[in-house]
Amino acid sequence: MEYSVTDEQKMIADSIDRLLASDYDFQKRCKDLEKKQYFNHDIWKKLAELGLLAMPFSEKFGGFNATIADMNVIMASLGKSLVVEPFAACYIGSMMIYRHASEGLKQDYLPEIAQGNKRVIAALPPVCHQFFLSTDNQIMAKQLDNGQWQLSGSTTMATGAEFATDIIVFATNESNQNIQAFIVPVDEVKLKSFTMIDDTSMSQVTIEGINVQSDAWFECDDTLIPNARVESISLISAEAVAIMQALNLKTKAYLQSREQFGQPLSKFQLLQHRLVEMYVQEELARSMSMTLAHELQQKDATAVKELAEFTKLKINDYAQYISEQAVQLHGGMGVSDEMDIAHYFRRLTTLRHQLGDQSYCLAQLMNQYF
Repeated sequence: MEYSVTDEQKMIADSIDRLLASDYDFQKRCKDLEKKQYFNHDIWKKLAELGLLAMPFSEKFGGFNATIADMNVIMASLGKSLVVEPFAACYIGSMMIYRHASEGLKQDYLPEIAQGNKRVIAALPPVCHQFFLSTDNQIMAKQLDNGQWQLSGSTTMATGAEFATDIIVFATNESNQNIQAFIVPVDEVKLKSFTMIDDTSMSQVTIEGINVQSDAWFECDDTLIPNARVESISLISAEAVAIMQALNLKTKAYLQSREQFGQPLSKFQLLQHRLVEMYVQEELARSMSMTLAHELQQKDATAVKELAEFTKLKINDYAQYISEQAVQLHGGMGVSDEMDIAHYFRRLTTLRHQLGDQSYCLAQLMNQYF
């Protein structure tokens, strides 16, 4: 089946590309990172002005009822420019509120999210949870006599929590052992933050007996977290494909410009074959990413869980091959911090391990049949 980008999606991508080309080019990005500035408030505001933060919402909240395929177009443009701001994490957090929270919480949060004033991320459990960590939830919730909830515990690997205004945490109700989702202001929790090899932010969130308003929570059924993971896989897959495309284009241009033995490197048949294989794997990755997005538009996320695992498994393989080939074909320049190739390589390496590496995805698929 052939999928194509619509005219509206092309317009969105062009708008983002123009913004990032002028305000978020590679040199500006490097200068910000040298200053330990891992979140650009001006860029976030401009993304809000373009309507990107409100796109998945209904018109009632200033949105455009965007599909996951529309959001993938945004992620592709952000990926090409190596944007470190946690757009995908904020999308997942805002959609949890949009789909599951009370009308009052929606009115409080969604307009502010759309304007860029609030950034809500969800502290999803790590994907290795059932294999290597305790299956017990790490945060406990106790309802007080005044109706408020008291939370205590910790969670790990919350993407972008350092730059969020609120965090959605998942806590076990002490009375009935059900899992509930609570919206907690960031300034009321303790964060131990660190940067990954691609300069994105991760945090360990510790909650020490804070009180949450009686209405600042919503039910968390068995599908909420798995569905969020499937959507997240779709988003980062689109980002990974865009980075693969950028690496292929830059590698081709480099081989055409560099000469050896009196002719461009691109004239050597062996290097041509390697470049062709890189392009083939890019197209395979793009096909899988677009297929997953298409299925998510047609079906519930739970119904495409197996496809999401397979997509992540194969895109991990393609990303590893293309990034390693790009670095090798660039030689020593491919690992130089002054070259964007090295930054693309580090970003793809991080994406490969987010939401499950090859071993994890393969184990998940095997569990479906054995």
